[in-house]
Amino acid sequence: MRSPWDPTTDEFAVVWYDTRLDSPTYVRTNLYGTILSPYAAPFMYEESIAIGQSDATTAMSPMDYGDYIGVCFYGGVFHPAWSDNSATGGPFSIYTASVTVRLGH
Repeated sequence: MRSPWDPTTDEFAVVWYDTRLDSPTYVRTNLYGTILSPYAAPFMYEESIAIGQSDATTAMSPMDYGDYIGVCFYGGVFHPAWSDNSATGGPFSIYTASVTVRLGH
């Protein structure tokens, strides 16, 4: 079973939805991620992961936005899975990506 902890690097992957690019309404989100390392500064470089902004108000979904998000991390590469409607503008789809955040980036 995989987890957000990478046993090969002893680092943790963290992903989150963020509204910082949607001023002044703060409704649309982008997915960001980073790693936490016991050998470096508390937070590494933040990586924008999603291809665009998702908008829960146009999702037409009874599911709670943000409840279904996860990440696996192994071999220095993490793989988030998240709900996103940036490509459709309507219903959510599930996306994934392979992300490498380098120390000292």
